[in-house]
Amino acid sequence: SSVTGSGTYNVKQTIDNGAGSGSTLSGRFWYLGSPLTCTRSSAFGNSGDLNKVWSFTNGAYAAVANASNLTATKGYVHRRSEATSTLTFSGTNLFKTDTTIALSNNAGTYGGWHLVSNPYTAYLNWNQIVSNSTGISNTYYIRSYHSSNQDVNALISYNASSGLESNTSSFSLGSAGSTTAQYIAPLQAFWVKVPTTSPLSATAGQLNLQRAFTSHQTGTLKNTGVYPVLARVNLYDGAKFDQMLVYMNEFMTNAVDQNDSEKMFVSGVASIYTMASGKKLVMNGLKNNKKKISVPLYLELPTSKVYQLQLSEYIMEDGLILLEDKQEGTMQDFTIHDTYAFYANSGVLSNRFVLHFFMPDATITAQGPSNSWVQDENEVNEGGSILVSSNGR
Repeated sequence: SSVTGSGTYNVKQTIDNGAGSGSTLSGRFWYLGSPLTCTRSSAFGNSGDLNKVWSFTNGAYAAVANASNLTATKGYVHRRSEATSTLTFSGTNLFKTDTTIALSNNAGTYGGWHLVSNPYTAYLNWNQIVSNSTGISNTYYIRSYHSSNQDVNALISYNASSGLESNTSSFSLGSAGSTTAQYIAPLQAFWVKVPTTSPLSATAGQLNLQRAFTSHQTGTLKNTGVYPVLARVNLYDGAKFDQMLVYMNEFMTNAVDQNDSEKMFVSGVASIYTMASGKKLVMNGLKNNKKKISVPLYLELPTSKVYQLQLSEYIMEDGLILLEDKQEGTMQDFTIHDTYAFYANSGVLSNRFVLHFFMPDATITAQGPSNSWVQDENEVNEGGSILVSSNGR
């Protein structure tokens, strides 16, 4: 707001890992938006076999023509052949207004999904967006890639209620340690969803973006201390992986609520998730007031081959996390041996793998009656797919 005078703003973004020859592209897809009004041809260059731009509407991608004006809050997908390119977005006015984007709850496979972008030249705080928006999921999703710069079987997901993210181990958001997924980078395109099914369904959404939500990030680190139990499990297909989370504390519920994040899939790749109340979840928040909680894992596998499950991170003091393979009749201590290789046919595995969480028995050692922070109860089923049981006492 302090800039005066007239002229042209030039915002530059360098992209890399492009590749291809002829009419075939094999490099990275870049998901980004424009920080001002300009045309596709001035920002992304003229269209061609090796220079493509798409927009995303109602679950389908459409090519963006050369003379089309780019909308500052809309997300675009770009792919080109140059190994390294510098995009230049030129215009007379940077986007600096507060805006509310009306989002529909459209039907279909990708009902309710929308690809939007950060239109400001600073980081956007997703937590503030969620607090000031209506009818949208509190989770956003962005595309990722692994350390060898190849597309991965993954989408980064961040949940504003839990403060946790999935798949960020595959890509550092900002410079190393500089930020968490709570803050969305300038020009970054991301998916949001108007929930289409109960219990979080909405007929329409209002996504609120404000300059007051922006900041420059330096040294903000995640804190998972509020979750005494947490497990990140990766499903590896060669060097590529997908990830899901289970995390717990005494204030959560086993129902699908704001602490859970639905799974957004990448077609034709190996995927892992959990289930609750008929929903596929990439992040599953549970209440940890039982001695044992068993969470079935669901795997969707594109080909018949050897895959690996890996416990990439866990938080659990004086407890156990076991991986059960029902088909092979094995039980592995995942906290000691964190990788498990297995052969499986293509398709959906819904009843083979189970994560068993055995909670610590935190007995009070001072004088007086002994007690525990977990309850003893007979085995019951909660949420349809989560087994909760006692330790037999």
